[in-house]
Amino acid sequence: MRIEKITGRSKPKPGRKGTSPEPARFSSDSPIDRPTSHGPLARPEGKHVRPASVVGVSILFSVLLFGIFLVSGHGFIEVGRHRRQLAKAQAEVSELAAENERLEREVLALKTDPRAVEKIAREDLNLVQPDDVVLLLPEGWRSRVMPKTTATPAESSVKP
Repeated sequence: MRIEKITGRSKPKPGRKGTSPEPARFSSDSPIDRPTSHGPLARPEGKHVRPASVVGVSILFSVLLFGIFLVSGHGFIEVGRHRRQLAKAQAEVSELAAENERLEREVLALKTDPRAVEKIAREDLNLVQPDDVVLLLPEGWRSRVMPKTTATPAESSVKP
């Protein structure tokens, strides 16, 4: 079996005047990728890309991706907003846990301590024992009679 290589142009490029098509040459002794006058046959010659354009396109693509991550639904701004909401919810949960703990202590005291039951009966239900003296004062009597002070009772009793 004989392998032949066809080289050269068989048709002229359109738009060129005065050029004639180069006749095809047949060669049985040349290797397949032997370069011709216009380059190697196995690899067509294309346009060369300048490194500056590659860098420019890379920077543009990076800026575009950063902008998408910044503004999108799962971007940096949205993640920050979710973190603030999470911190707020955690603070609220810790406040509710402290309130639950206080209420549990109060329930336990009401079940076991008779003084706690008596305090609730006196303050909330307005109940008194038979030997108690009851003074009924009008609403807001404290603000009219006694001015608000910042001193604690311990500080006010220790005056030189």
